[in-house]
Amino acid sequence: MSASRGGILVPISNPDGVAPLLDLAFAATLAGEPPPSALVMVPRKLGEAPPIPPHTPTFTAAMDFLRARNSTITPQLVWTEDPASDIVRAAAEQGAAWILMGSHRPVLTPDYRGGTTGEVLTKAAQASINVAVLIYGPAEPRERLVAVVDYSPEGEAAMEISVRTALGRQCQMRTLMVPRDRSGPDLELLEMVKQAGSKLGRRPKTDVLTERSAARLAHQTPGSIVVISSRLTEHLGLPMDSARGDSRRVLVVHSAR
Repeated sequence: MSASRGGILVPISNPDGVAPLLDLAFAATLAGEPPPSALVMVPRKLGEAPPIPPHTPTFTAAMDFLRARNSTITPQLVWTEDPASDIVRAAAEQGAAWILMGSHRPVLTPDYRGGTTGEVLTKAAQASINVAVLIYGPAEPRERLVAVVDYSPEGEAAMEISVRTALGRQCQMRTLMVPRDRSGPDLELLEMVKQAGSKLGRRPKTDVLTERSAARLAHQTPGSIVVISSRLTEHLGLPMDSARGDSRRVLVVHSAR
């Protein structure tokens, strides 16, 4: 990822995604960085050719959210025939470091990478842009955040956006480390946690995943927001507990490196 990149692009296609996505984007934006950019995309139907898309419920919801925050940002309203390409192109043109998008696929399965989301992940990796996919849940946003990390580019990216969010929301943050073997945490992983503590101004509470299973992961991530690297979801699944009915939001992080 280029050192000159900064800021978060938030593509939104559903009114229900406006508040959770933009709230998270503002929380994860550090002082001195450009504010988040909201991209409202309107699918162009065959035969439609007006130069300006109509105001949609999603655009109206985004405007209402931004006004409520006294923000001067205006969402971008654009036609699209290829959402994934247009999302990544917009992020590249504005020099965004992150794309933050939502997933509407079932939250209790790891199948969130199909359709437009999967295409964005592929194209964003080629453009060296990080992607975070928010899997919706009704969690209260200002409660505890849990960062599930290993020592990998995805783990470092997950830790980065976790620290940003904890600082922006002034919420508790806990770290669940996933070492390479069961003999103990990696030294590099411990250093990641130490650096996170320096940025937070306090060392986050830390635990080690005791068993590499989705059930154990769900048990050890009792926060309202769980941030996890895409690499770990491939090995462990999503940290969701279908037996008790899960109410968390899960943010799956894909590194550009």
